[in-house]
Amino acid sequence: MPSDVLTASPLQLKQLLFVRVHVEAENSEKFPDGIWAPEFDFAGVRLGHHIDVTPAEKLENGRFQYVIAVIFQVFNEDEESQVCPYILDIEARALFEMRPMENEEKRDSLVRVNGASMVIGAIREQVTLLTSRCLYGPLTLPSFRVEP
Repeated sequence: MPSDVLTASPLQLKQLLFVRVHVEAENSEKFPDGIWAPEFDFAGVRLGHHIDVTPAEKLENGRFQYVIAVIFQVFNEDEESQVCPYILDIEARALFEMRPMENEEKRDSLVRVNGASMVIGAIREQVTLLTSRCLYGPLTLPSFRVEP
């Protein structure tokens, strides 16, 4: 089989919804020399986040269903942290189905890491889209690594 053939993952995203989306340009007084979000470095920014995975629900076809909720926040309230051009408070939830796997621990780890990564990717895309016409220009969140 050629190495460039795509195959379906055992984890399938069925639906993704944004429960809360708050994006607000930070006060320009905090950037006396100006700022352009596409060049912004997140080093030193205090990020809030939470990932919640519901326990698996076994479906009739032997598949398992999960709901993953991801909250991502930047409030710029910590005076010792670097100020981000935008205040962000976003929550997204996604419904996933997983094919049957014998190793339950591996299955749950795969759901947490890959599922949460997909939801975080959707949040990144939404932030870039929403800030593309905002005061400081489009902001792209950094890539994150989700730990099992």
